[in-house]
Amino acid sequence: MRELINEVNHIGTNIKQIVYNNNSGLYSETDKELLVAYMRKLNVEVNKVYEVISERKFENM
Repeated sequence: MRELINEVNHIGTNIKQIVYNNNSGLYSETDKELLVAYMRKLNVEVNKVYEVISERKFENM
């Protein structure tokens, strides 16, 4: 779980850098579309992990 939290924190740092660069006009429209696609994929994977953790929590009750 600790490793997952660390990875999510690293992703957050990368997102901050991406937002900064986007606001500077560094990215093209294609880059932005790819970023949105990656973020959607990340959200799906994080939700899967959340569901597994939730299921285990309720099983132990």
